[in-house]
Amino acid sequence: MTALPIISVIIPVYNVEEYLGKCLDSVINQTYTNLEIICIDDGSPDNCGAILDEYAKKDSRIIVIHQENAGVSAARNRGLDIAKGEYIAFADADDWLEPACYELAVKEFENDSDIDLVSWGVNIISLRQDKNNEYQSTKKWYTYPFSGKQKLTENLCSRISSVPWRVLFKSQYLKELNLRFLNYKLSEDTLFFYSYMSKVNYIYFIEQELYNYVLRPNSAMEKLGPINNFQYAISTFVLAVKEIIDFYNRKNDISFCNEFIFKRFKGNILYALNYTTPQNKSFAIEKLEEFASFLDDEYDWGKEINWIRNKEFYRFKQLKIPYFSTGNNFFGFQIYRTENPHAVLRFCGLKISINYQKIFFLKNDYWKNHKVINILGLRFKFSRTKKFKENIKSLPQKIIYIGSCYKGDTKFKVIRICGITIKHKLLNNSQKGEHQLNMQTDGRLIANIIQKNIATLFLHQRNFAHYKNIYQNKSIVVCGAGPTLSYLKQLPNCIHIGVNRTFLNKNIKFNYLFCQDWRGIKHIQNEFINYLGDDCIKFLGTQNGVTNVEIPESFAIKCNAKRFNTDNEFFPNGKFALDISVNPFGNFHTIVLTALQFALYTNPKRIFIAGCDNVPTGHFNNLNESNEQKHIQRELQKQFHKGLDRDWIKFKEFVNLYYPETEIFSINPVGLKGLFKDVYTKAYFDANPELFNNEKVIFVEDLLSNETNTSAEFLTC
Repeated sequence: MTALPIISVIIPVYNVEEYLGKCLDSVINQTYTNLEIICIDDGSPDNCGAILDEYAKKDSRIIVIHQENAGVSAARNRGLDIAKGEYIAFADADDWLEPACYELAVKEFENDSDIDLVSWGVNIISLRQDKNNEYQSTKKWYTYPFSGKQKLTENLCSRISSVPWRVLFKSQYLKELNLRFLNYKLSEDTLFFYSYMSKVNYIYFIEQELYNYVLRPNSAMEKLGPINNFQYAISTFVLAVKEIIDFYNRKNDISFCNEFIFKRFKGNILYALNYTTPQNKSFAIEKLEEFASFLDDEYDWGKEINWIRNKEFYRFKQLKIPYFSTGNNFFGFQIYRTENPHAVLRFCGLKISINYQKIFFLKNDYWKNHKVINILGLRFKFSRTKKFKENIKSLPQKIIYIGSCYKGDTKFKVIRICGITIKHKLLNNSQKGEHQLNMQTDGRLIANIIQKNIATLFLHQRNFAHYKNIYQNKSIVVCGAGPTLSYLKQLPNCIHIGVNRTFLNKNIKFNYLFCQDWRGIKHIQNEFINYLGDDCIKFLGTQNGVTNVEIPESFAIKCNAKRFNTDNEFFPNGKFALDISVNPFGNFHTIVLTALQFALYTNPKRIFIAGCDNVPTGHFNNLNESNEQKHIQRELQKQFHKGLDRDWIKFKEFVNLYYPETEIFSINPVGLKGLFKDVYTKAYFDANPELFNNEKVIFVEDLLSNETNTSAEFLTC
């Protein structure tokens, strides 16, 4: 009696005679030999059928089935019908495997009965011409930030790809669920894979690249993908999502389905919109509406789905639909109200596009009692306490003004041009030459400042506009590098933001990292680059006026990081940025306040501040210098913390003024004690009982124990 095989390998074959031999050799020569190799010749018009028959004569483990062409799904389903193995593997006939692939996978199943699926790394090989961007995006998608045994969560489920050839399935689960591939030529594996996830508790991820995936010219993926066949790609994708929702509805587990569809599929369909053309725009709108109609009405799907349901398609910049339009291509005007609002002027074949906030906007000044008006790029401030006539009279002086003013006993010459004010101390005759030189220097400085801030506008519009209000009703934890951070562990249902070296804390997985000090991370740059892969979004910034800390652009590219700018000479220190999509971050003594400006911009329900031990006896006391050097250092720290204390008071005033509904908590506060609402971790309380003297404390764990929010979603741009 012949023993049953442990693994059934199913290989659909169609028109790949150039690659087939290498694929078969890689399976036959696996170090794990207890296999049956089921090859389905799907009516291949080339010499594939004959090649399969020759291999079957040489190896009794190979089973060849010849059938009329019915597509890859039908071929895989035919293989499933006859497979006898305890585990099921799939391979594509134009790819190949490394020799130890199946041995390593089976070993993980045998070592741990909790494992329900094993996945391995993928090596991408592109044979296509001029497809470097496609290669990079494909490699990024198939590179997982996971390794080893992982419990299945909605976030993990949404992050892994649905391709069947990089995993080993349990045959028992496939039979219990009666899983089959959909009869599509694209997205055919989506329902199969994500239905199997309903049986999975733990996945084991093997880091080694054990499967070689070939991007070849004229493959089905290339022909039918959104770049070359937008309508087919988006249609099959929408149908596959509907099938998944129906499956989980039948299992009464729609909540799990909602979570990973939000993270996985909503982004996919919005990405596909990048390939819309004027010819298929109406078709794209139809499919967006169809996609939204499947989704659970009780779940918060975010702004994009609300736009679809409200038929506000002009908000999708990929569709290029104007919010307002008049005239024609010869003479016309259009306004586009998307995340990058702009106006388009058309005149005699000329097309001029401009951000319409540069044409006109009106807002309140952050700190003073003024209105700010921007007209065609010119910025004017008017006092809200003055009467209208007084403000109108002062308008010409705001455009150009030459006068003088006193500061103490010193007299200054004042020149104001389009809102930019230049002050010069009046000098005696012997200093006039120096004064003239200063005027020339200041002119170059002003030009440089204007250039920098135009660059900031475009940079921040691209990197931050889409974060506005995304974490409403959520909680955010912002972590500094102080010693009290060691008492904190991951807080449930919270977004975690770290700064500089805080990512070295193993108790917390950060969703975002902010860094602007090259000295602090250049010795651990590899750890920073590899930290959590795409599951952590990294922001690298400038630190104007401080030498030897500028982060190189080459490092930002390696990190796949977004850049940000802090205050420079044109935006004086000491002001928090209310709208970081157009303005630089306020530049303070600590980058924690930069991270907090970002956190407030997302408009959360509450913010927890941890590891901000802002006193000289906090995380600045680890000095090895002499007593004299320590004394000097302590005096410098005192001065530093005077400024730091003022910064935190300004931050509290800023929050009270612009975000009064956002609660601010200090976790294990030291220098910040009493400034915000104080809470403690139980670990810190147990380790430092002498600090409390029987005072009543609030534990952050108790505060969050009744948290009703579902797992916080995490946005990837």
